[in-house]
Amino acid sequence: MATYLLMKEGSGDLPLGSSKVGGSPDLPKGWAHPANKNGHLYLFHAQINCEELAPFQSFLPRKGILYFFVNDEEYAQQAQVLYVEEAGELIRFSYTSGTEFIDSQFDDHIREAVGVHFENAISLPNFYNLFNHAEERYPKYAHLWKQAEEDEGLYDSLEPLEMAEELLEGAI
Repeated sequence: MATYLLMKEGSGDLPLGSSKVGGSPDLPKGWAHPANKNGHLYLFHAQINCEELAPFQSFLPRKGILYFFVNDEEYAQQAQVLYVEEAGELIRFSYTSGTEFIDSQFDDHIREAVGVHFENAISLPNFYNLFNHAEERYPKYAHLWKQAEEDEGLYDSLEPLEMAEELLEGAI
């Protein structure tokens, strides 16, 4: 089972503190927008209102807001994930025409905010990560995947599952 973040159509003007992707963050009063040492802002990706998400999962906080910022769109090597349990008074950050981002492609190109909702659905394993990033992303289990690659019978038994996953992805 997986929890999916789905875009709402016709989001319009979103209430302060609601879950969204893009636009401007709704930061607690007194918080500064994340920036680098030169004052250039990180790109705001999303905010997740944990109360909206709580009915769909059990491992994240039950209340508060998670904020996601990145240094650039392509690699996001310096991601900033911030959390506030008690948001108190929220203020929607206002970008101006002179706002400078770390990724300068976004100077004067603010993305429109889109509201999101959550939904649970069945999820299949992603073999791409196992094939290409097992050591890096799953170091505790990387040896098992290496065994599967070396044991032709075990490897062959996983192939139909991978093929089924590809067929399902193609049907969506």
